[in-house]
Amino acid sequence: MLKRLLPNLACILCNQHSNSAVCDFCKNDTAFFYDPDKPTNLLHRPEIARHVKHSAIDGLYAIGPYQWPLNQLLLRLKTSRDMRPAGVMAEWFVCAMDDMCLPDQLLPVPITYWRYFQRRYNQSVELAKLVGQPLNLPINTQWARRKSARQQTGLNRQQRLQNLRQAYEVVNTPPCAHVAIVDDVITTGSTVDVLAKQLRLRHPHIKIDVWTMAVTLAH
Repeated sequence: MLKRLLPNLACILCNQHSNSAVCDFCKNDTAFFYDPDKPTNLLHRPEIARHVKHSAIDGLYAIGPYQWPLNQLLLRLKTSRDMRPAGVMAEWFVCAMDDMCLPDQLLPVPITYWRYFQRRYNQSVELAKLVGQPLNLPINTQWARRKSARQQTGLNRQQRLQNLRQAYEVVNTPPCAHVAIVDDVITTGSTVDVLAKQLRLRHPHIKIDVWTMAVTLAH
């Protein structure tokens, strides 16, 4: 409550005096994917696309690599119940993607009831709201659900993929031609690709993009 009522006095990254949540110095030190000489769709960049599963995905859009400060902003969003990092990342995302083709709906990746009970919110839903509001995009939070599944720990690669396929279920498919699945971070792309495959089974000609705040790059 106090964080919402009191004016911002310090950068949430470097703790130096700042009138905004992230100061200009930290923002200028951020590595953004945006480059006028490179495609905005990261799947058209081989150095990124080869490490991300995208058999059912048409486009991948993100602010930057999963490193400082995006990793710290995402960690703070997940663990501290502080919505300021979500506002910062949403603003950066909208500014960087102002020239791309907008989808008809945003589809946040669902989380388990237990995870929701722990955090009191789904970070993907909060990011979708903040990104969708200035773009006037509707959000469908009931399009899929996260089922209970085995823990990934101790499973080999094939078992992990099989476990992941059973962990999600598309239950309310959106009646539109173009959607964007929203997730906080993309590591391998397996989760969003599983969801995209299920969505494409119901709508073979639908265009599916993925909007995320950060992408983990290969070493």
